[in-house]
Amino acid sequence: MKSKFQFHIYARDGFKNVCNHVFMSFSSVLTLIITLSLCAVVVMFVVNTNSFTRDIESQITLMIEFQYEVTQEQISEVKTMLNSHALVDSWEFTDRHTEREEVIDGIVDGNEHLRGLLEGAQNRLVDIIIIDAIDVYSLDELGADLEALEDHIQFVHHPEDARELITGTTNAIRTVMIVFAGVLMLLAIFLIHNTIKINIYSRQ
Repeated sequence: MKSKFQFHIYARDGFKNVCNHVFMSFSSVLTLIITLSLCAVVVMFVVNTNSFTRDIESQITLMIEFQYEVTQEQISEVKTMLNSHALVDSWEFTDRHTEREEVIDGIVDGNEHLRGLLEGAQNRLVDIIIIDAIDVYSLDELGADLEALEDHIQFVHHPEDARELITGTTNAIRTVMIVFAGVLMLLAIFLIHNTIKINIYSRQ
């Protein structure tokens, strides 16, 4: 009973002090709200930045072109290697015939005569595999492993420009985040310092 009675006394005194110092109470609450809001903005910015970076990285792939004279056994060897490679997340194989059909469909636009001419021409396209690595930073090592299969593979397309774009974007975002976090920290310190100073002056 005594502790409950004391609780009511403390609660009443606390409410009375808040009412007696409305401006100071409002200033303290406002400082807390602003500081928490700024923290929320920083967290949202970091989350959105990470999501944006992951979306860009997921679109960067490695493409290999097989030799024109490649055999099905050699293609199977490369597929087996990709299935067991630690840096490969997934891959998609497209043979030269499917590739030619896709090219023809994009050119003819309903012109059956042109389709007949294109289908009668010799197919000089090559089989390809598009590879998704476990991350964008593994592409160089994975590309070097694939280039070692020079008897099977004619060319390995390295996404140099895309990787440089990712690096530049990530560094720029990191710099902005550091500056922004520093500004928020100084602002929070300024608000808290002013609130404490005003409370001291009020008590004096």
